This record gives sequence, structure tokens and C-alpha cells, in this order.
Amino acid sequence: MQTISIIAAFADNHVMGKDNRLPWDLPDDWVNFKKVTAGKAFLMGRKSYESEDYLGSDYKNFILSSNTHLDLCANCFQVSSIDDFLSAVADEDEVFILGGGGVFEQALARGIVDKMYLTQIKGSPDGDTFFPKVNWEEWKKIECIFHPKDEQHAYDFYLNTYMLRNAFQIEGPV
Repeated sequence: MQTISIIAAFADNHVMGKDNRLPWDLPDDWVNFKKVTAGKAFLMGRKSYESEDYLGSDYKNFILSSNTHLDLCANCFQVSSIDDFLSAVADEDEVFILGGGGVFEQALARGIVDKMYLTQIKGSPDGDTFFPKVNWEEWKKIECIFHPKDEQHAYDFYLNTYMLRNAFQIEGPV
């Protein structure tokens, strides 16, 4: 069974970007990102793909866009819908949705996300892109790792992993 995961970082005020960039530099979050997503296919919006801090997979990158003139890298493919992405990755065990905000909102609204890897940053930087509201009653936190601020990290942050609560229900007779 395929797992559709979101991976994102956002602050207490839900800010996750400003001027198409991340408003922080957290090296240990990047290490975690690379560990969690290694060898997996990614879906991202066009702005995320074209950003200065583009997060590309060495495996497969799918860019959600209606723009027919995208300059795509060697392992990049354009899709016009989330359904096109899901069809293209139907044989993958886990795939990642990287954002931006609109792509996260679409995926969560459709109820297709099974797991979320969320870096939750303790701070409220200025921004123009936000992580969407989530009904936290539907999710169960299964892992939480605290990382204090230090000389390389300007903010305290948590590496949290969430699963849909209904993924823990047992079907059939007990």
C-alpha cells in the first residue's frame, strides 16, 4: 500500500516562506529532510521548483503546473494535476509532496495524505507563504525530536511525524 507524505517546515505563525525562499537556515533540518526522502519521488508546485533553494530529488521530481514552457531538469516531469502525479507514481511505496502552500492545501483538502513529516519552528518570522490549517484531531503524533537553537540554528525546532488516526484502526473482528 502506498504512503502519500507531506514534508514541510513552518513556524509558530504557519509561515513557511518569504519571497519564494525559506526564512531560516537550519542545517540539521536539511540532514533530516535528505534522510527521510532519499530515493523517493517528489511533487512540488512551479514556484517551489523555480526557487533559489529548490529541493530536488535525485530520483524523480514532478512539477505541478499549467505552464507549458517550463525548463525541466533531467529527472523532472511536468504534471497538470495531483491525479496525474498519483498515476505516474502508482508503483512507488512512498511519495512526498513538498509544497508550496497551495499544493499542500489541495492534497490535505482531498484527504489523500497519510503521513506528515513537519519541522515545527519556534518563532514567528515574516513571510508570505503559509502552511495550511490542519484538523489536528485527525492526526496522531508518532515521533517528536527537539533540536535547540545553537550557533548554527537561529531557532529551536521540532522534527515531528504524524500519521492519520484512522491508520491505527483495526478493521474486522478483534
